[in-house]
Amino acid sequence: MNGTLMVYHSLLEFIRNIDPVIVFTIKILIIIILIQTVILLLKMSKKMHES
Repeated sequence: MNGTLMVYHSLLEFIRNIDPVIVFTIKILIIIILIQTVILLLKMSKKMHES
């Protein structure tokens, strides 16, 4: 029981340490997707205006 508790605790510590990295990565991915979407919408609106 004590060993399992130690493993669980170290796992929690690991998750706590890696969590900011994951959050940061997700934020960057969301920003990239938003930029791509905006560029796509701008291209589409340009095509609509041309034709």
